[in-house]
Amino acid sequence: MNGDGDAYLSFAINQPIILESMGLKQDKDFFVRLYADLGYSIPGGFLMSKRSFVEKNRAAVVAYLKAFAHGWRDNAKDPAYATDLTVNKYGADLSLDRAQQLRQNELQIPLVMRSGQPDCIWLDQDAVADGLAQAAKGAGRQMPPIADILVLDPLKEAFATL
Repeated sequence: MNGDGDAYLSFAINQPIILESMGLKQDKDFFVRLYADLGYSIPGGFLMSKRSFVEKNRAAVVAYLKAFAHGWRDNAKDPAYATDLTVNKYGADLSLDRAQQLRQNELQIPLVMRSGQPDCIWLDQDAVADGLAQAAKGAGRQMPPIADILVLDPLKEAFATL
């Protein structure tokens, strides 16, 4: 804030709101860059399960993914609606600030609804494999075949019925 630093590692949906509340303007007074903007693209927020659970509960898993994607799509259309539900209903006893929650929601939508992806919560198998292979190589290990650790069929099935 005093010009003493050149960079600050932060969460893209949190600290920028604080700087904005201080009257600073993004892309003028401060700049936000994602790791992906710098060539380090890794997906976050994986939904993980044992393969046996998915096999035994496939219909429920697909229904969950469908509902999850539907919720994000609706949120992207009307961020104020989800914000109001959060502030006034589900987080009513948390003393949340509506303006801050709305801005946080606005900032997170483009991270979930990434351009160039087929839909929200989508994972690109090749991109995941590349990132994991680099991490494995750095650790001196070999990554197993991506098909052994990443299964997109339930996600594809959920999107097919949206």
